[in-house]
Amino acid sequence: MIYYTLDLHTHVALLDEQHEEMISRINAVEAIEDDTISHAEAEKILNFLGEYIIKHFGDEEELQRKTGYPHYDWHHSLHQWYIAEFHRMRQEFFKNGPTPEFRRLLEKSMMNWFVKHIINVDVILGKHINQRK
Repeated sequence: MIYYTLDLHTHVALLDEQHEEMISRINAVEAIEDDTISHAEAEKILNFLGEYIIKHFGDEEELQRKTGYPHYDWHHSLHQWYIAEFHRMRQEFFKNGPTPEFRRLLEKSMMNWFVKHIINVDVILGKHINQRK
């Protein structure tokens, strides 16, 4: 379970709202591990997350371009890596179901990476955006 805490705030309303929504959906995916949701419900959540990740990264990168963020290329490459990692995890689920490999990918890719990315990368981006207002 991931909790949306103050250290995850970028102080950019759009980003914070989207991060909070993504964390809520990631937490819903955790229910897959506990067999508390059906395979169809899990598929629906994963499909939503896949679309939402692309929308969120697009919105975030648009803010970077508008504000002249100097680390855009690097940040974009992190997003591209994460999208590929998400698709790998999603394929694992659709191929084999909620296996130990899927659970490992879920924890590594969605929980650990995403939270670390917000704290170590997006919070800095938020400071840059807020300085440009």
